[in-house]
Amino acid sequence: MRELESQKEKLQSTNWNQSKGAPTQSLQTEKSIDKTATEPTIKQQILQLLHTITHHTQVLVQELEKPIKRQPTQQNHSQWLDTPEVVNQLHVSARTIQRYRSKGILPYTKIEGKIYYKQEEIEKILENRYRRIQK
Repeated sequence: MRELESQKEKLQSTNWNQSKGAPTQSLQTEKSIDKTATEPTIKQQILQLLHTITHHTQVLVQELEKPIKRQPTQQNHSQWLDTPEVVNQLHVSARTIQRYRSKGILPYTKIEGKIYYKQEEIEKILENRYRRIQK
């Protein structure tokens, strides 16, 4: 918009100079108009920049999704349980779970003070300690 207004002012000043008989700058004005006509406007530059940013963003998203697609989906991934869940599953007290940890019966992982157990490890322990009652 500003460019159009400045061009309009130049043309008006050129017309004023022509009416007074002063030398004209119409050749220079025409050159500046032609020059601005070939140069992209600010709006066009912004739109082009937005298009470029959008394109690069899409390329990055595609690249980030590739490793995710390559990873095999695991159907049997382990489920991690915390102490209250293990207590409910085994029907024992939290102190008994602590004792199993201390004796090395129940393997665990500690992350930021919270203790987790693998579901499959609990099932293994139950299977190994299972005893049939003989009549």
